[in-house]
Amino acid sequence: MSKYDMSGVSSNNDYKNNDKQPDLTGKCTIEGKEYRMAGWKRTGTNGEFISWKFSEPQATQPQPQTVPSNAQDDLPF
Repeated sequence: MSKYDMSGVSSNNDYKNNDKQPDLTGKCTIEGKEYRMAGWKRTGTNGEFISWKFSEPQATQPQPQTVPSNAQDDLPF
């Protein structure tokens, strides 16, 4: 388990285009597993606060495998 377990970091979302997108984004580690963080700045009866949502990281798309152009030259027939 990392010494930074149960901690995270966030920063302003510079790519926010509409109100449904989070104001803050970041990553955190909880019980050794990494999560994404999304935060929205809100105002309630007790003043301003940040509403957080935690989710599993998005799966990365596998990169297509390319065949080197000289691979055709190595065929035995």
